Amino acid sequence: MSDTVEERLRAFVRARIHPQGEFYRRGDGGALAKALDVDQSWVSRYVDPEPAQGEKRYANLDQALAICRFFGVSLDSFQRETPPAPRQSREQRSSA
Repeated sequence: MSDTVEERLRAFVRARIHPQGEFYRRGDGGALAKALDVDQSWVSRYVDPEPAQGEKRYANLDQALAICRFFGVSLDSFQRETPPAPRQSREQRSSA
């Protein structure tokens, strides 16, 4: 994987939106699409590990900022080597 801010942001979102993602929460894909005012298929294609031939999957700056707001992190977090940990739900905190 490339070590760009865009790739780290995509990996961060993939871990939360893709069903096999480490921090997957059902319904977040649809909620993120609504927050971004895009079709849910855009979110699905954005987090696909491999783009289709010639397809570019980039979030513009407004979308990147909206993604960060949705997950409660700052865009600056993605300039660091390691993306921020996910925020925990109330249920996760109480079961820890």
